[in-house]
Amino acid sequence: MSSNKNYLADVPNYILPLVNMDHPNQSIFLIENNKFKIKTVKEEVIVLGNIEFKWFPLAGVYFEGKTEYLTDLGRETDNLDILTENDELLGKGFVTREGMESNEFYIKGVFALDCILGDPTIPVNEVRFVIPNMIGFHGSGIKDDTMGYSGRISLKLDDKEIILDKLPDFSERIEELKKVGGYHITYSGKITFKHSITLKDLEQEKEILKHFLQILSGKHISGLFFMGIFKDENVWRHFRSDSIEPYHHRGSSCFPTFLKKEDIDSLSTLYGNIEKFWKEEDQKTMIKLAAGWYLEANTKPYYQFDTSVIISQSALEMFYNWLLVEKEKIIRGKTNLSAANKIRLLIARIGLKNEVPEKFVELQKFLSDNKSNNEEDAVDAIVLYRNAIVHGEFEKRIKLQNFTPIFKREAMQLSIWYLELCILYVLGYEGKYRNRTKLYGSEVLPWNTEKNI
Repeated sequence: MSSNKNYLADVPNYILPLVNMDHPNQSIFLIENNKFKIKTVKEEVIVLGNIEFKWFPLAGVYFEGKTEYLTDLGRETDNLDILTENDELLGKGFVTREGMESNEFYIKGVFALDCILGDPTIPVNEVRFVIPNMIGFHGSGIKDDTMGYSGRISLKLDDKEIILDKLPDFSERIEELKKVGGYHITYSGKITFKHSITLKDLEQEKEILKHFLQILSGKHISGLFFMGIFKDENVWRHFRSDSIEPYHHRGSSCFPTFLKKEDIDSLSTLYGNIEKFWKEEDQKTMIKLAAGWYLEANTKPYYQFDTSVIISQSALEMFYNWLLVEKEKIIRGKTNLSAANKIRLLIARIGLKNEVPEKFVELQKFLSDNKSNNEEDAVDAIVLYRNAIVHGEFEKRIKLQNFTPIFKREAMQLSIWYLELCILYVLGYEGKYRNRTKLYGSEVLPWNTEKNI
């Protein structure tokens, strides 16, 4: 036991979440069985009750409690001020229901967007947060009171360090999510800034972090419950719902489950490049669209192959225009290239061949049986599928009916593979990645193979 403790002596402790959940979908109380106020220009109502973050029916901050009389706040069309008992503004909200129950008057409502406890104008150097439903990665070593484990992703940037720590009981939390669904905190996080920031300054950082986490996981996740730390004290807490989906098995990450140091270092580069994209509105819009379409295509249910193929190919054509035409100016002047040729040029630029991956036997069979119809490679197959969906001619509808489910799944996977590689390429990622067209393992990116260097 002593040798084990000595071994762990230099291993950092995991970041203890300042907000925690004992089980999935547990409400988080901001004010519990205490007084708060609802205020309009005309009246002020004292409420004895709760303000809590709930996951259902929609994730957000809700309030409810007893009042001394039946109010008319439900008729107010403007957002109401919600304050602590000491008149500190928590945020804006509106009443959803009021009435009498068990001979007592009650009121219920929801915050319009933000609920902030403390003074958000106080500048801080450290911000803590949690991440619900994030998938697990094995990173650098951390420990809790009883064991050491590989669970840290540390991003070192010029002006800050971002640490993402997998919780010690991550596996148990995921198993609980598999049983009941919904939401559970699986990671804790910390950002340490070299220069102090306020909550207002943090807004852009939160957006960048969200898009990074979504690209990393391949799912709709985000950091939540951001808390500003000054001299080891929690000086403000920010509660807001964000684009997080309930737990599901759909979609996969293009990053290795086991992240080596060079992979994590390259994730720092990727994060920094997202920041650079955020400085120019057009580039910011492009990467937000690309990430959003990637998530949509990657997480659609199995019976929505058609939607995934349409979304992913739209994103590929956007990348063609942005990268080859506008940025690198490889294509100049007016052209009349087909969608297939645009995608061929794009994937050739990032080192991919247009052949069908060995694993996709149904696509190979389709091309072998349809040589007389001018479908010759992988790009032809996926563009034919997409055109059969979006163009309504009788002939194309017949083709769509004849595509097998396996053909559709393989075409969808191929389209998403092209898309995620384009995202990694433009964001400067140089680590290993997980190739979805193969059964297992991670590999060098196509633009980093010896043939392409």
